[in-house]
Amino acid sequence: MKTLSLIPAVAGTAQAALTRALVLAITAPDQARADRAIALAESIGAGCTKRQVATAKRNAAKLTK
Repeated sequence: MKTLSLIPAVAGTAQAALTRALVLAITAPDQARADRAIALAESIGAGCTKRQVATAKRNAAKLTK
């Protein structure tokens, strides 16, 4: 897995936070932690544009390959 520092977004933005939350959800060691990360991602995503959400999803997918 690539490091989170490779996220092509400005650190501290909602898009970067959403990307990190999605990576946590994808790589969670168990369902309970995945559910917590998903809840966090949903909360952050509510404040993002559709374009930011799409970009965060793409970035998270790339980071977890």
